[in-house]
Amino acid sequence: MKSYRISSHWRPLLIAFLLLIIYAEVLQRLFLNWLQDENYSHGLIIAPLIIFILYLDRNLLKQQLGYPTPIAGLLLITTAFFLLLIGTLGAELFIQRISFVFMLSGIIVYSFGFRLLNLLTVPLTLLIFSIPIPQIIFNKIAFPLQIIASQVAVWGIRFFGVPSIVKGNVIEILPQGAIQIVQLEVVEACSGIRSLMSLATLAIILAYFTKDQPIKIELRNRDLWRMSLLILLAIPTAVFTNSIRVMLTGVLTYSYGRQALQTSYHQISGLAVYLLALIILIGFNYLLKGLFKNNPISEKQIDLPGNSTEMQARTASYHKSINLLLIFLTLGALIAKFIDARSDVTPQRRQLQEFPRILGNWKQIGSDIYFSPEIEKILQASDYLVRDYASPDGKVVNLYIGYYNSQRTGVTYHSPQNCLPGTGWELKNPSLITINTASNREAPVNFYVIQNTESRELMIYWYQGRGRILSSEFQAKIYMILDKVLKRRSDGAMIRITIPSSENEDVENLRALIDFSTQVIETLPSFVPD
Repeated sequence: MKSYRISSHWRPLLIAFLLLIIYAEVLQRLFLNWLQDENYSHGLIIAPLIIFILYLDRNLLKQQLGYPTPIAGLLLITTAFFLLLIGTLGAELFIQRISFVFMLSGIIVYSFGFRLLNLLTVPLTLLIFSIPIPQIIFNKIAFPLQIIASQVAVWGIRFFGVPSIVKGNVIEILPQGAIQIVQLEVVEACSGIRSLMSLATLAIILAYFTKDQPIKIELRNRDLWRMSLLILLAIPTAVFTNSIRVMLTGVLTYSYGRQALQTSYHQISGLAVYLLALIILIGFNYLLKGLFKNNPISEKQIDLPGNSTEMQARTASYHKSINLLLIFLTLGALIAKFIDARSDVTPQRRQLQEFPRILGNWKQIGSDIYFSPEIEKILQASDYLVRDYASPDGKVVNLYIGYYNSQRTGVTYHSPQNCLPGTGWELKNPSLITINTASNREAPVNFYVIQNTESRELMIYWYQGRGRILSSEFQAKIYMILDKVLKRRSDGAMIRITIPSSENEDVENLRALIDFSTQVIETLPSFVPD
């Protein structure tokens, strides 16, 4: 009897150990992300919360194990390994982390069946909401929310008789007795996006602790619908409450000037707004409870296993199939470690500081520009160059080259579509331009008009490395995966060039921008190896 108990417990421990080997680096980076990113700091409480929920539901989970479904489980586990491979080779952290959810789901289905997985809807949903979404998707959500929050806030500010002007996500106010305009920039924190993910998590928690029946993925499960609606209602709640925060800041700025923008007030108002959002969410939950009224279901009313003989049969089936799962996970762990240990080849190249100071008719003006340590830490580029060049007719362009020796650990290009919206720039009129170089090389590049409250510029950017020039970030990821496998290389660079321009000068300035870009493309190979 003693040996049987030992054998029945070491298998789950071994599975957990293998998962730790496979996902150690992924989970470590996710934990650091929770510590460093305020948008997802709620992730720190997710693991303890999931453990608590599992403890509360322990009796129900034991009774609803269901029969193991090895084939479906192996399909989910295989999908998880594939996503982990793609995410690792493509330096895409989101895919790596989502693969962990697939892996857990696959192990549960393999060992216990879909019935148990369905009962774990809430813990798995909490885990998914703790995973940071890709930055490009984040910005697609954040910037529209910034605009909406700005417009709602300005309406409130004007309601109190305060004259104000809104330009995109920036609100301009002239304080009483002042001669200098104060600009309030509605960034992610003020648009509601920073509190959105934590509010969505609270919506899930509210739904769980006020449920009348286990929350499962079933069309007739009213608590599931209530939870889904609560998550959706977290979006307008976050935007509305943060608009109130911006509105009050604007009114106080009009009365007291820049003193209203002090850090202490900003922190206090942020906490107050979050509490207000929580109260509103609780109110929504109360209304939805009345709308989606269930007949309370006790655990005794749920379809439970009929007798001990059936439970013994399920236990025997579990023990027979678990060894195959262990073999499968062991092979996966070995493959994952092999890929992780396979270091990238770093080609010989010249440092970007040696980049020519004269390119055709263009000459460098001023000294090289360096970012602050904080920005350098965010970029994590192996080498970068920021420099201004001028043409004989007085046109000035700004060149940025960010080079990465390896992108295997998630350190990768920072696309302008990710970085610029968060700093107040609006990207407009996107198009694709093909540049033909003197060496008959065709280079597809992205073109945008970018502007904020103070500047308007034309921008061209592209990705270059390993013999390719690409405009698509997605294509760059695909080729990086292929080159990682075939060439053991993931090096490359993102090049961005901008020129100030008014609307009536766009044609002339675009011609100058293309001319300079052509010079850069011809010169880059010794600095960004093919």
